[in-house]
Amino acid sequence: MVSWQFGMGLAVAAILSGPAGSLAQDPAPGLEMAQAAAPDEPLDREPLSESGAPADGALPAANTNASDTAGGPLSVDAMIAGLAALNITYSVDETVVREWLANADYTPYPAVASRLIAFLHGRRLANPLDLDVIVFDYENTPNIQSPRKIEDVQEAVLSAALLKGYNTRYSASARVLADIAK
Repeated sequence: MVSWQFGMGLAVAAILSGPAGSLAQDPAPGLEMAQAAAPDEPLDREPLSESGAPADGALPAANTNASDTAGGPLSVDAMIAGLAALNITYSVDETVVREWLANADYTPYPAVASRLIAFLHGRRLANPLDLDVIVFDYENTPNIQSPRKIEDVQEAVLSAALLKGYNTRYSASARVLADIAK
């Protein structure tokens, strides 16, 4: 298990599982644009080993499951705090976001939020970006299904959604996550 420490004492842990390189080896239809916008190794990560785990063992694999320190799924409070630590905000009332984050059966928000927390590895976006914009851009990627489980969130598509949302909001031209996350 790998864990990250966020401000105000919030610890987020991730359980490593699944093949990390499967997206790059067997892309789904319609991912070409997302993969071009987001290289296989965003944020200057170390290369993955053949088993799918990072070669140095320090970073979570692509199918990382974000969880609380007890090993279960992140609570709504933990997701809100984890997203805030990443500079991810929302454009709707927090009550609405909390309802979305509590409803994994009918919304993609818990899966996307948990994946963002694990995927960005505690790095913070240079400027705020709304979760609902990220989810909208993710779900509007051609040939991509709305995820309900963290393992259904595809990192290349998530990277492209982050970049699209950021570039649109800030009239920027970032091409890789390292341009927007420090």
